[in-house]
Amino acid sequence: VIGVLFFFSTTILILFSHFSPNQVTLKPDEVAQRNIQSHITAVVIDEKQTQELKEQAASKVQKVYQEDKFASANTQADITDFYSSIREILGSEGEKQVSLEVLISSYINGKEDILILSSTPTQMVDYITGFNDEDLNVIEQISVDIAKGIMDRPITEETLNEAFLQAQNQINSLNYYPIARDFMKIATVSSIRPNLIFNQEATDLAIKEAIESVQPVQKTIKTGEIIVREG
Repeated sequence: VIGVLFFFSTTILILFSHFSPNQVTLKPDEVAQRNIQSHITAVVIDEKQTQELKEQAASKVQKVYQEDKFASANTQADITDFYSSIREILGSEGEKQVSLEVLISSYINGKEDILILSSTPTQMVDYITGFNDEDLNVIEQISVDIAKGIMDRPITEETLNEAFLQAQNQINSLNYYPIARDFMKIATVSSIRPNLIFNQEATDLAIKEAIESVQPVQKTIKTGEIIVREG
């Protein structure tokens, strides 16, 4: 209501301040004591409707993303690091089980709501200690292949959880023991990352250009047209 009154108040001032000896000025909250008519035909800018169109144009601008060309390679490198750490512990002297459990837990921490596992870190350690190098090579390669397939698709921060779920669903479909699949899930989910990075600067520029492209909404006030009605 205030915006409408402001528009008509401005219109009245424009129309009457230069063309009528009886200047009329209304404040936004002031009530007109009589019908006010235009004594001329004039074109005025509807600031309120113009602003609404600018806001609509800005809201339609999509976010701009920049491709991270190294995301897929970094994901595969992280998976390799995970399995390399397991090999290093298995080939070391000393308390292997404790070290393995610490390693596995460090990958799970913070991702409990995302990872869908069927076994505990302790159970996984008991299982992996019976692996030979060939067994690790097999599940590592599967982890890399699944992660690469997921990373070949566009992934943003908003769609990252969906990518995690897709990877785990693919792993669940494999004919391997559940504990072996858990290792694959940990390796892939902890490594998959967005390959499209939100570009705030480019998005702001696109919004600015969209707003600037909106032309002012013009309205023609004809001679004798009532601008503001009494009361």
